[in-house]
This record gives sequence, C-alpha cells and structure tokens, in this order.
Amino acid sequence: MYSLYPPETVFFSFGKAYKQNLDAFNKEDLARALLNSIVEDIVRAVILNCVIHGVKKAYFCGNFVNHAEVVREMIFKKLIGRIPLNPTYSQLEFKFVQHGGFLGAIGALLQAIQIPDEEK
Repeated sequence: MYSLYPPETVFFSFGKAYKQNLDAFNKEDLARALLNSIVEDIVRAVILNCVIHGVKKAYFCGNFVNHAEVVREMIFKKLIGRIPLNPTYSQLEFKFVQHGGFLGAIGALLQAIQIPDEEK
C-alpha cells in the first residue's frame, strides 16, 4: 500500500516525536506536523461523509483554506493520494470556494431567520 504514495508523503505527523523531548525539534517542524495532522483529519472526515451520504461534490471554504496556499496544497495532495486506494473516491469532486469566509455569516443569518413551517 505504501508504494502507491510518493516518497515525500507523511504517514504519521508526530511519528519521530514519540519518546523524545520536544526541544529536539524546531518550531517550524512541529507547526508543519500539527498542520498536517489537522488537514489529514479534515480530508478523512470529508471523504467519509461524502461516501456515507452519497455526495459526489464537496466544497472547501473558509478563511483557514482561502488564506493559506499551503493548506489548499496539502488538502489537494491528500485527496489525490487517496484515489488509488479506493475506486469510489475517483467519483468524488472537490472544489475550493474562493470567498468562502462569507458563507459562514450567510449560513448564520439564514439559521437566525425563522421561516414558518407552512412556507418551507
């Protein structure tokens, strides 16, 4: 299975930190490992929810994704890396929303507006 991935693929974000003092690592490496772990969790959750609920398209949005090119790149690489592992993943389509920071506010506004049941 591991031979399907490029050699620079990270499998365990904090693998080398086990039983070592954190002073042995520089802050940049720890930040990258933490970011990798967060992105891995996001990608795993998105893919599993798409498969469970039969969703074919997923949209990534929000300021965490929009303002960090490295995050978009990491998400993209992790998504592409999973396709050879399961043929159903190749049917999924993933997009990045450019101005997605506003979608949370719009969603909160729509949630705050109470629509009577007869109008739904």
